[in-house]
Amino acid sequence: MIKRFFYISVVVLIAYSGVQLGMPYYHYYGFKSDIEELSKVSINFRPKDVAERTMEIVRRHNVPLEKDDISLIKNERYIIMASWEETVDLFGVYKKTYVFSIDTSELH
Repeated sequence: MIKRFFYISVVVLIAYSGVQLGMPYYHYYGFKSDIEELSKVSINFRPKDVAERTMEIVRRHNVPLEKDDISLIKNERYIIMASWEETVDLFGVYKKTYVFSIDTSELH
């Protein structure tokens, strides 16, 4: 009975840790996909509209960015650049900081 409880506890702990460590990547890839799509269709948008839509995407994906952290450059389409950090703390024992960066000028 104690062995079974121990094994279940270990499996739950591994699953929890995996979810916690993987969540920043989930935020990053979802955010990146939506920002790249916005950049592709932003040809006729005004800068204010692009900024508002970018902030909507930030809120939707729980990315820790403020309006001042995002750079918009108008070329033939808008180039959106941003970078941020997310820190994961697992019970105060293990701490990992992820650094993410997005630059839509690299799109073809």
